[in-house]
Amino acid sequence: MNELAPRARAIFRHAVGKSRRSPYINSKCRIFKTDKIFLNLFWAHLNQKGAKERIRRIKLYQCALDTMQHSRILPEHKLSTDRKVVLYRFYGITKGGEEYCVQVKEELKTGRKYFMSVFPLK
Repeated sequence: MNELAPRARAIFRHAVGKSRRSPYINSKCRIFKTDKIFLNLFWAHLNQKGAKERIRRIKLYQCALDTMQHSRILPEHKLSTDRKVVLYRFYGITKGGEEYCVQVKEELKTGRKYFMSVFPLK
């Protein structure tokens, strides 16, 4: 964790440097049409996890950002029961052959999209 967290934070700070307020990335996915995906929610979600789970997820942070930015494959999507949020799931494989899932939440009222989580599938 000591060596992974600073590297992930450096990647995050690079995204922060692109915007004045909330850090974001643009997606090329056909559903999002180059919309902004905000990154702050991921860190709050990550802090709720245990140390071992944080390490597993931080290892996939760069892969998750690349997947959200460059994937042209349509993600799976699911509407919440209260019909206020849509949850999108992108799937990918690392160079090492590990499968992972990236979750993006869209609030229907505002239309804003947030990077929520990334986790290995096995």
